[in-house]
Amino acid sequence: MSDIINLLISLFQRYRYYNQAMTMDEVNKYVVRLPDGTLHLDKGLKQTLVKYISNPNQIGRLLADRIFTLQERLNGNCNGIMGRVQMDLDRLQLLKVTVFEMCNVSYLEQKKVWHKVKQAIDASNRKLRFKHK
Repeated sequence: MSDIINLLISLFQRYRYYNQAMTMDEVNKYVVRLPDGTLHLDKGLKQTLVKYISNPNQIGRLLADRIFTLQERLNGNCNGIMGRVQMDLDRLQLLKVTVFEMCNVSYLEQKKVWHKVKQAIDASNRKLRFKHK
């Protein structure tokens, strides 16, 4: 009986997660391209991330969930290695700048912090691929 309950809970969690995955229309709500070609995040999205300000990895993962579609996350990674497509560079740059601004990362720490954030995003994408099988 408990196996059935655990299976139902697992299926419900997967259903809820995949229904929260972003489509391109939803991504366009959060990411605005200005006439000069630069990208900007919706202020409301930034405000929802304020509580994670002490954890750049968490902010990076949550932003990646919102500014990349499910297909982009399933088929890509940050560097485009291991047979995967590289995620959109403009949106990755927007994510990077946002993480640095929100977490007040100093210039000397930016390279190390960005490396860890990319690892967290790629791990999140791998987990998503595993769950999507």
